[in-house]
Amino acid sequence: MNQLQASITFPVPLSFSAHARAEEFRRQQSNPQTAKQVYLNTLAVYAVDFYLRCLGIDTAIAQSDSQNPLCLKFMNVADLVVQSIGKLECRPVLPGADTLEIPAEVQADRVGYVAVQFDQALKQAQILGFTTTATATIPLDQLQSIDALPEYLQQLRSIASSESPVLDRVNLRQINLRKWLDNCFETGWQDLQMIFSSNPSKLAFRSTDNAAQRIVERGKLLQLTTPQTTTEILLQITLKAASENDMNVKVQILSSSDQKYLPVDLQVRILDNHQIAVMQAVAAPTNQNMEFNFTAQLNERFSVEIHLGEILFSENFVA
Repeated sequence: MNQLQASITFPVPLSFSAHARAEEFRRQQSNPQTAKQVYLNTLAVYAVDFYLRCLGIDTAIAQSDSQNPLCLKFMNVADLVVQSIGKLECRPVLPGADTLEIPAEVQADRVGYVAVQFDQALKQAQILGFTTTATATIPLDQLQSIDALPEYLQQLRSIASSESPVLDRVNLRQINLRKWLDNCFETGWQDLQMIFSSNPSKLAFRSTDNAAQRIVERGKLLQLTTPQTTTEILLQITLKAASENDMNVKVQILSSSDQKYLPVDLQVRILDNHQIAVMQAVAAPTNQNMEFNFTAQLNERFSVEIHLGEILFSENFVA
């Protein structure tokens, strides 16, 4: 571990409030092993959040899955949302360990993985380094130095801000749909009954709690603004587990509650993991919705792109 010992680390004192938060989440877990992991994950997220805030890097810890009690019941997650960049995974490393362990469920939609090692008394954490490689086990001596993390995050922010001004929004992060099957959803994805409470006729498919069917559906309202007008549409995703490794995916684009038809020439494309369009359609004057159906395998990536004139909106997903 000579390389790691020679690199810069960042010490973070673990305050009473950090332990209180970790204890709050721990008590919500019925499984002792899960409770211990949640406690350590919470301290790791606190340490990385402290470090980034010391550097003046804005975070949104409240929007992180690691702060969602429902997600913690089903996932070994320790993410921290970094404003305008994406999610960092903050993984705890126990004293004496020489590897960073990355659970399978967090290997898809992270911009990086930060190793946080604790002392025996859990009074202090050392931020050891980071990696952008999502593999199950990474030797600590192969981590990048933590002093390179701010520059890396700035590069990601520059990429996001340098997109062509004609783009409405292009998301760099990926949405992990496996979490949806455990009822853990990202901010902005709403229950359809809430979206269409004033117009129930638009609810083509209703959510179900039937575990055998495992059907999940969520919608996201999008506002596409041009110099002439602002158009609101709904991006709807419906999932059904087909097998342990496959899920059926339905992507729908619907007109909003106060607009009967989709805007003319609205173009929707489904891209594969190589960003090649495998499905696409253009709205006609009388189209109220557009629909795409396909099966996605475990860890398969795809994107949904929505074009209207010079506006482009995209969402990236991993099954």
